[in-house]
Amino acid sequence: MKLLLLLLLVTTIPMLIIRAEKPDDHRECLSGKATGKLITMNGVKVYAASAGSDRGQGKGKKAGIRKSMVGRRKAVLVFPDIFGIDLINIQLITDKLAADLDVPAFLVDTFSGDDVPDGPQPNAMPVGFDIIEWQKRHGPQQILPLIGNVIKNLTDQGVQRVAATGYCFGGKYVFLSLDRNWIQVGSTSHPSLLTIPNDPLELRAKSHGPLLINSCEFDPQFGAEAQKQTDAILGNGRYEPGYKRTYYPGASHGFGIRANLVVTLQKNAPLMNPTRRLSSGLMRTYDTNKRKKEKLLNLL
Repeated sequence: MKLLLLLLLVTTIPMLIIRAEKPDDHRECLSGKATGKLITMNGVKVYAASAGSDRGQGKGKKAGIRKSMVGRRKAVLVFPDIFGIDLINIQLITDKLAADLDVPAFLVDTFSGDDVPDGPQPNAMPVGFDIIEWQKRHGPQQILPLIGNVIKNLTDQGVQRVAATGYCFGGKYVFLSLDRNWIQVGSTSHPSLLTIPNDPLELRAKSHGPLLINSCEFDPQFGAEAQKQTDAILGNGRYEPGYKRTYYPGASHGFGIRANLVVTLQKNAPLMNPTRRLSSGLMRTYDTNKRKKEKLLNLL
């Protein structure tokens, strides 16, 4: 699986710093300038990052993105957390995936612009925000068609293999996309809103794509019991396409996108190296089984 092999071999994101003026606020904990472009694909807004080898070619970002798609057979989708696609952290992660893998990456606006507003505290909603009502507007019936439209746009351009990674809220849609075999490999960090054991059971019954879950110690959405049950359903070869769960002691929910970089344990979590963490664990899982490894390598 060439994409997974690339994910295994690429370098990690270099050490990045918390902005000095906000030492306790991790909403913008990655430094740098986003290099992608907001475009529309089949009516869906996405943040598009050009493949690494195509950057700087053509006139302007749109030209670079168009060139990045020419002859491309693979692409990466990124599903954001509830705060949407405008957060600089998730844009920089998308840029890094596209650069390291040398494939175009697309951060999908799964909420059609109706992101949860940022609250006064990091990783918190505004006081009084009705998350239950918001969730009613953004369930699978609303979000899956958006993802499907983006994938159709890609396949219409010749893309044949798609990987996806999702953070928090977006992790649920990695599961659902794998269920439908819309994507060929999936990864999620601190997934939320999973129904345990139903979602892992559904995945095992329907999906043909390997899955990596990056989990942590302090997570009210995907805590110790959910991790244990998911491992029991998908682990130890029970999920034939391949399953791996990594665990970061000391890290908290949100570490994959809004890590506290002062905390060493969170520095080393997937925020700092999304490409390597995306599927390197899956490759290690198959190193001792040549037949399964060859099958995995052929997925993308």
